[in-house]
Amino acid sequence: MRNFILTTSDYAKNTPEQSAVIALRPDGFSFLIRTQPHSIAAVGYVSTAAAPQSAQYEQELRRFLQQELLQQSFAQCSILYAAQAVSMVPGEFYSEQHRTEVFTLTQALESGETVAQQALRGVDAVVLYALPQNSVNTCNEELHRECRFFPQAASFIERSVAHNTLVRRKMLSISVESFYFDIVLAENGKLLFYNNFSFTNVNEFVHIVRMVCEQLQLVPQDVEIELSGKISAASNYCKSLQLFFPHAQVVQQLNNDIDFSFNPLLFSVFTNLISLQLCE
Repeated sequence: MRNFILTTSDYAKNTPEQSAVIALRPDGFSFLIRTQPHSIAAVGYVSTAAAPQSAQYEQELRRFLQQELLQQSFAQCSILYAAQAVSMVPGEFYSEQHRTEVFTLTQALESGETVAQQALRGVDAVVLYALPQNSVNTCNEELHRECRFFPQAASFIERSVAHNTLVRRKMLSISVESFYFDIVLAENGKLLFYNNFSFTNVNEFVHIVRMVCEQLQLVPQDVEIELSGKISAASNYCKSLQLFFPHAQVVQQLNNDIDFSFNPLLFSVFTNLISLQLCE
């Protein structure tokens, strides 16, 4: 994906009601600016080849945050962190004082990372994720505030479950990043399954989705799949998946209230950023 920064023709900076959401992704950074709860006035994406948590990644993050559009006095500024190292714990079994011990039962905690948590809305569970302290410090310093951090998995899970309360039928949702994807199965507004998987190519991506559906006893010809993230309807990933899952579609819109006046092909990239208000 090419780098871009887009604004609406009538966008005015430094208006008091605007807010920003900034995403730290494995291969880059993105942002959106709202002038009203449902009006998107600016979006941007910048890629990086640097490895997350490397010195180069932090330098590029710092430059990204220093751009004029993000150096404004936002009413609210939130950071969405795309972490693959995620654990979800049922609320009834969760103890905050033991979150690090619980997290490291299934995930590795690297040097410089802390275990952060996010309670899910609409689901009695808590998401635990590894958050690099260097990235926290960089965001706070460059944005001149104590930023609120959220795991991308929480935004994705909450959106998927909330959407399913409207469709009221069994549905798979998949959020794609460059190196991994999150997957949710929901039915009648209830979360039935969540996990994430690494992949290296389109064949592996399709194979994993097929194996998940087989384990969940879903019929490929019948199951509906909503795709979001770094994927487009014209991509090999989408087209290859549709060979086995004819009802797989890239998300077009979350609801009629969202005013996204940019290229519709970009909408899926910002779906989790737009959905973050569910977590806040």
